[in-house]
Amino acid sequence: MRKHSVAHPRIVFLIAGRMISGASRFAEQFAGKLSKHRLADTLRCQRSYTLKHHSCWVDRSADGAPSLNRAKPGYEFLVALVALVVCVWLALMSAPAYATEPGDLSCENPDIIKKYACLIMQEAEGAGTKGVAPVEFYAALQALNIVQNTVSSGRYSYLKRALGPEFKSIPEADLCLDAGYGICGNHIIVFNALMKELGIPARRVQFFYETDGRPNSHIASEVRVGDKWVFFDVTWGSVYFERPDDRSSYLSFADINRIGYENVFPLRNELSTWFFSRGDTSYETLAHMYVRNRDIVIDGVGAVAANLEWTGSNAKSNGRQTYGFIGDNTKNGPTAGASIYWQQPAGAYRLDMVSRNGGCITPSQVCVNDQCGPLEATGTSFDFESAGGRAVLKIKSDDDICYAVPSEIEITRLR
Repeated sequence: MRKHSVAHPRIVFLIAGRMISGASRFAEQFAGKLSKHRLADTLRCQRSYTLKHHSCWVDRSADGAPSLNRAKPGYEFLVALVALVVCVWLALMSAPAYATEPGDLSCENPDIIKKYACLIMQEAEGAGTKGVAPVEFYAALQALNIVQNTVSSGRYSYLKRALGPEFKSIPEADLCLDAGYGICGNHIIVFNALMKELGIPARRVQFFYETDGRPNSHIASEVRVGDKWVFFDVTWGSVYFERPDDRSSYLSFADINRIGYENVFPLRNELSTWFFSRGDTSYETLAHMYVRNRDIVIDGVGAVAANLEWTGSNAKSNGRQTYGFIGDNTKNGPTAGASIYWQQPAGAYRLDMVSRNGGCITPSQVCVNDQCGPLEATGTSFDFESAGGRAVLKIKSDDDICYAVPSEIEITRLR
């Protein structure tokens, strides 16, 4: 490692952020005690050492401590001013920063995703010398191990119980990894971010199903290894194989469905505290893998049962839709995207949908099977004929991203 005479921008923000954090804590102590809400946000923002982290700290100072805001109306301006002065001062001064020399094997990095990606690849390169599987497989396996144990489901459960309604989940990958808690959605956010950093294609596999009449969902990932996708259930530390004595016979989700769940051989991290705490690790915990009636969405493409309340042959949406939107919200080229479906008798119907839309640039349509109406700024209304059976509501568009988030859906039988 060698020292430079000019401050590196990340080091500038790191030091400035720590000073901001100190100023924030002093101001809060001056104004009053820390609230439980502040504790929740402290857990979200600590030790990430990125610009996003420090802006998170400043933002929490504004909206996370209502007693502080009442006591000190000008506090937000003070923190912003301190941040500005510190950043300018550090940018102008000569401060030591470190850069990696060629051949330096240290993974230290202020960006926590880059740091863990480096550690993962070194592990994969080391394990890959045994030749059982490609390096990409070992990288994904090590990422699974790190995420399952670092982004802790047990800690998520504890904090949610301890903080009650003040608890907040975290949507950002770096903050999930740094705060150290999360469930399946958080796991896949972090896991796929690590794969992206390593240049390894990964995609989401989402499950929607019922157990004992209760709706459930789960999300896992598939990683591209060589010329095939391999299924990684990060939350449950599971990878599936076709043959128990062949570690190169790893399977995609499609492979598992083709062979049958009862006929494949899983390897699982069953000694992880969260998995170990489950009552029946064979089935109840892994219901998404074996229930018959389930809907699957892979990389944003698939159909999920609509959340509708039927009165005779008429229906209205019953709250938010299970999947949340229809269409394509992923920048991966035009795809069929997500759709919702229902069963209905033969007849003539009218669809009225109120929605907010995103990404649609060219004229797009909303369709029930192959009968379509225009997607307007606030939704759509059109008549359609049904031969009976399954009806699929989807978006038809030439845009890379075009989706609608329905707030109301009403299906009226005309005859």
